[in-house]
Amino acid sequence: MPNGVAEYRVGEAFIDEICGENDWARIAIEHGHFSLADIPKELLSPEKSDERQAFLASQVTDDKKRDHAKSRVEQRMSYLKARRKLYGNGLDSDDANEAMLSEGFIVVTDDLIEEELKILNNGGRDD
Repeated sequence: MPNGVAEYRVGEAFIDEICGENDWARIAIEHGHFSLADIPKELLSPEKSDERQAFLASQVTDDKKRDHAKSRVEQRMSYLKARRKLYGNGLDSDDANEAMLSEGFIVVTDDLIEEELKILNNGGRDD
């Protein structure tokens, strides 16, 4: 509950119905890359869910996908920075964890962005 405001998503069930489990279809709608009103009418039936999801996902360009992945990595890095500040060096004495949480490691790199793209393209799984 950041800033004392509970997170609430308007139309979440409807967006779930339209986008299903397709992360890129959801991103297309939730991040304004495509309007619900512009979905072709022939793709709105439940029988056309796979085609609709693929159509919506195709509306997110490669550049927008990369920007979205970069934003997700930056959010995670901000979390790690905040956690490091809150817990200080007492978080873990293991040298590997200390190195990971040091100021020099928390940098958004192309490799991290590419890894995030793989996760998004794999339905949110990192396997």
